[in-house]
Amino acid sequence: MKPVNLYNWIGSAAVVLLFSMTSSCTDEDIQRSYTATDGIAFTPSIETRSWSTGDGTTTRTTVPVTRHSVMKLNNAQGGRDLYLHTTETDSIAAPLANDTAHIATRGAVVTTDNFGDVYEGFGVLAYAYQGEWDGTLSPNYIDNEQATKTGETYGFNPVHVWPGNAYQMAFFAYAPYDETGKIFNEKTGAPTLAYTVPTDITEQNDLLAYWQTGISGDKREAQQLKFSHLCTAVKFKVGDGLENAVTSISIQNVYGSGTYSVDGEKWTATGEANGTYTFAIEEEETPDGAELTNGESVFMMIPQELPEDAMIEVKYKSEGGQEKEYTASIGGKEWQKGHTVVYTLSKTEIIETAHFTVEAAVSEIDHSGGTLTYKVTSYTETSVDGAVTTTPTAWKITGYQENGSSDWSTDAPDWITVFSASGNGTEEQTAKIAAQEYYVTNPHNDALKSAYSVNGTYDLSTQGDTEPMNTANCYVINAPGKYSLPLVYGNAIKDGQPNTSAYESSAAPAEYILKNLVNHAGNPITNPYIYNNEGCDPDNATLVWQDSPDLVTNVKLSEDKENMTFEVSQDNIAQGNAVIAVRNSNDEILWSWHIWVTDYVPGGEADKDAPMKDKVVTNNQNNKYTFMAVYLGYCGNTGEYYEGRSVKVRFEQEKTGKKYIIEFTQTQHFDSYDTWNVPYYQWGRKEPMLPAQGHNQQSLNKMWYDAAGEPSKAWANSYVKNVKEIKKAIPSWIKNPGKMIGVSVSSSVYLYRNLWNASPDDKSVVKTVYDPSPVGYHIPPRNAFNGFTYNGKNYGNDSWAQFNSPFDSDRDLYDNHYTWVFYCNRMKGEGVHDDAGGTISFPCADQRMVANSPSGDSRGYTWTASCVFEKTFAHSAYCMQFGNSVRVSETYRFLYGFPVRPVRETE
Repeated sequence: MKPVNLYNWIGSAAVVLLFSMTSSCTDEDIQRSYTATDGIAFTPSIETRSWSTGDGTTTRTTVPVTRHSVMKLNNAQGGRDLYLHTTETDSIAAPLANDTAHIATRGAVVTTDNFGDVYEGFGVLAYAYQGEWDGTLSPNYIDNEQATKTGETYGFNPVHVWPGNAYQMAFFAYAPYDETGKIFNEKTGAPTLAYTVPTDITEQNDLLAYWQTGISGDKREAQQLKFSHLCTAVKFKVGDGLENAVTSISIQNVYGSGTYSVDGEKWTATGEANGTYTFAIEEEETPDGAELTNGESVFMMIPQELPEDAMIEVKYKSEGGQEKEYTASIGGKEWQKGHTVVYTLSKTEIIETAHFTVEAAVSEIDHSGGTLTYKVTSYTETSVDGAVTTTPTAWKITGYQENGSSDWSTDAPDWITVFSASGNGTEEQTAKIAAQEYYVTNPHNDALKSAYSVNGTYDLSTQGDTEPMNTANCYVINAPGKYSLPLVYGNAIKDGQPNTSAYESSAAPAEYILKNLVNHAGNPITNPYIYNNEGCDPDNATLVWQDSPDLVTNVKLSEDKENMTFEVSQDNIAQGNAVIAVRNSNDEILWSWHIWVTDYVPGGEADKDAPMKDKVVTNNQNNKYTFMAVYLGYCGNTGEYYEGRSVKVRFEQEKTGKKYIIEFTQTQHFDSYDTWNVPYYQWGRKEPMLPAQGHNQQSLNKMWYDAAGEPSKAWANSYVKNVKEIKKAIPSWIKNPGKMIGVSVSSSVYLYRNLWNASPDDKSVVKTVYDPSPVGYHIPPRNAFNGFTYNGKNYGNDSWAQFNSPFDSDRDLYDNHYTWVFYCNRMKGEGVHDDAGGTISFPCADQRMVANSPSGDSRGYTWTASCVFEKTFAHSAYCMQFGNSVRVSETYRFLYGFPVRPVRETE
C-alpha cells in the first residue's frame, strides 16, 4: 500500500473517545484540483435488525432473538419477595415513534430517523492510499473533523473533495463528536477507541461507529455510512403492583472503561471493576409495567463479561413507607455489543411480555396494482422461572394516513381493498391494490411550466451578466422570460475575446480548405460582430419558424441594433425549437440563430444514471467524449402518467396499546406515446431543419408556425444549380435558414473540410462559426462513435457480438421503440461488455432529404465534424448509421439532413 498525505488539518476537539492512529504531514495538491461539486458527503443510517417505514416507525425484517431468565432478589431486611426477570435481545431498538414520545437527547437510543435530533453530526477520519489496505496508514486525508448536515447529506466546511480514481479511501466515522476527551496519535491502522462511561445516566451516549476500506477515490456521490451500536443498552422495568414503589436502581461492581478495536470489533475492559451507576426515580412516575429507563435514561454500558461480584441494587418502598434494599448477583453473565438487556422487577416469578410487530414481504407495487402480503405478529410470552409459553394476542387497525397527510382516518382509501381490520395472534394477511388511473401529460413541459421566470432582460451570451461573453448559433432556454443575444457570428466570441480560429483557417492553403469562412454575401468574415463587416447593416429582426405555437414572440433589434431580443411567455412555454434572424433593410437575412426551449440543462455534471444528464463515452482509442444527453433540439415525449401514491396503516395491539405502522407504496409510471422529435441538419450548415412527428410518423412533418403564427406542415426546399465551388452555395444556406438547400455540382468539386472543424486533422475538433451547437459543445470528431462496436469497425446486420450494446436481437431494438442503447465504456473483448460507465441512447430518428418530408425508414444517423477528402466521394461526410447494423464511420452525401449529437469542448 502506498500512502498519500493529503488532509487539511483543522484541529481536534476534546472527546471521551480516544483514537489510536499514526500522524502524517499536510499535502493539499489534490484538494485544489477539484471543485466543491466533488465534495465528500455522507448519508448515515443505523445498523439494526429492523427497517424503517420512513416515518420513524420501525418494522422487523426478522423477529430478534430473545432470551429469558428469572431470579429471586436478596433482601436482608425481610418483607415481600421480589423477582428479577432478565430479557436479552440481540438488537438495540428505540421505542416506536407513535408510542409515548421521548425527547431526543443524550442517552437516547439512536435510530436512522432521529440521528439528526440526537447528534449534531459525527466525527470522521479518512485515509487515502494506493494499492491494498495494509493497516499501517494514519488518517492522512481527514483527521477527526466533524461532518454536519447540509440538505439531505452530511459534509464538511470547508469542503473536502474526492481524491480521484488513482486512490482508494478508508473511512472511520463515530458519534457523538462533541464528547470530552482527546485523540491518540501513537497507533497506526484502523482506530482503537477508549471509552469511559459517565456516572450520570443522562450523560451516557449511544456510542456509534463505522469502518470501511476499499472505497473508490473517484466516487463523487454520498457514501452510505451504516453505523453500529457499540454499547450494551441496559433498561429496567417494573411489573404489576410495583407502581411508585421503586425509588432507585444501581448497577455495581462492573467495568466502566474499555477499549474497542475497530478491526476486530471487540471490546476489552480496562481499569478496576468498581463502577457504580445509579438512577434515582421520582415519586409518581412509575405506573404498572412502566419502563423506568427510557428516553434519556437508558444505561449505555461497556460490553463485558460481568465480574463475579457484579450486582444490581434496588431500593424499594414498602406499603408502610419503609425503604428496603434488594440485591441480585449478575456476575458471570455477558453484556454483548449492540444487545439490549431488560431487567424487570416483579412481585412474582411469573411475568408477561407482549410482542407486537408488523412486516410487509414487499411494500411497493407498480401502477398496474396487484396483491401485497404482510405479516402481523402479536403474542404474549409468559415466563415462569425461565420457562416460557406464548399465547395469541388480539390486534386491530386504528387508522390510515394517505399520501403523506398528517391526519389519520378510520376509513381505508378506496384503492386499497381486501384488508383485514383486525385479528388475533400471528397471521399472514393480504392487501389488494387497485390499478392507478392515468392522465396525459408531458413531463418536460411540466418542468418548464414550473420554472421561475428570469429577471429583467437575460443576456444569453453572458449567462445573465455573470460570465464573460461566449456566443454560439444555438441558445438554450430553460425558463420563461425576456432574453437578448448579441449580433455575433456563431462562436466568434469566446471568453469575452474574438475567436478568430472560428472563421479564419490556420491550415495551409488547399483546394478543400476555405481559408476564410464567408457571410451571407459570400464575403470573408473579418470581425466577430456582424455589423462590423462590410455590407452588413442590421435593420430588423424576424421569427423564421418555430414548432410550438407562440413559443418565441416579440423578436426585435435593440435600439443600437447590436443585439436581438425576444420573449418566451409563462403561458406558452413548452418544448420547442425556433429560428430567429437579423435582416438588412431589404429584408435579406444576414444571420440566424436556433433557440431551443427545453428542460435539458447543458454543461452540468455528467451522470451515467440520469436520463437528461450528459454521458461520458470512451472510444476504441480510450479517448473520452462527454456527449450531450440528447440530440440537439430534442423534444421529449407526451404520454400517460400514473401518479404514485402511498398509505400508512396503523396497527394496535389491544392488550397493550402498542402501535405499529407500515407503509404501502404504489410507484409512479410514465408510458410514452413515442412522440419525441428532433431537428435535422445538412452537413456543414448551422441551420436546423424542421423535425418529423416522431417514430412511426417520420414521413409526416411536425406542425410549424411562421412569423405571422400561421400553422403549416408543408416544408419549402430550394436548389442552387451549377455550382463549381461550394463556397458559392454557402450564402444561400445563410439567407434561407428555413429551407433545405440542394446543390447541383460536378463530382470534381471538393466539400470544404473545415466548415464544422478548423482542426488540421479529423481526430479533434476546433469549433467554427458554422457549428450548430450551443456554447461549450461542438459536433463530435469522426472517431467519437467507434467505441460502440468491437475494434471500432463497421458491422452489418445481426452482428450482435460486435455491437457494444445490451441488445442481442432485432426484437430488443423494436421493443425499445427503435432506440439504440450503447454502453459508454468500450468493449473488453468480442461479446464482452463493461457496464460500469452506464449506457447512452440513440433514437432512430431517420433522415430528411431535399424533399417535402423525412424519409420514414427505421434507421438512425448522426453527423460527425469530418468530411471525405477523396475525389470519389467529394460531396460526402462521415456519420454514424445504426439500425439492424451499426456503422460507426459511414459516408453519406452532405445534402442529407441528419440529427446531431454534440460533445463538450475541451480546453
